[in-house]
Amino acid sequence: MVIFRVIEKIGINRVIGDGWLQYVVTVVVVLAGTTVFAVVMQKAFGMIGKKVAVKKRVSV
Repeated sequence: MVIFRVIEKIGINRVIGDGWLQYVVTVVVVLAGTTVFAVVMQKAFGMIGKKVAVKKRVSV
């Protein structure tokens, strides 16, 4: 939902116009944005997890 709101605020969903084409383009852009967000967050959590694991080993 956050990705859709960002697309809505930027105005990307109104570029094509109204109707089915706008709907299809909006769905594709939301799915692409969600995928990119998931990949970025997976990398970020992986990096954070490595730093936490290193600190636990050092302090023990």
